[in-house]
Amino acid sequence: RTPKSIREIMDIPSSTCSRNLAAISNIGIRDKPGYDWIRLLEDPNNRTRKLITLTRKGALVRKMLVETMRG
Repeated sequence: RTPKSIREIMDIPSSTCSRNLAAISNIGIRDKPGYDWIRLLEDPNNRTRKLITLTRKGALVRKMLVETMRG
């Protein structure tokens, strides 16, 4: 996925998307560390685009959420 695809799926402004992605990445916002659930990587085929990947920590969070939702 890309930030643009997330923004389109969620139908939110790009500033909101960027802020929320920063919060759950290793970047963080407003002097607060991020959760490090995702990494924003440069697309090797298009240097102006970022790709989103889950970190190990993010994969664990995803697994816990899926298990919780399944009951």
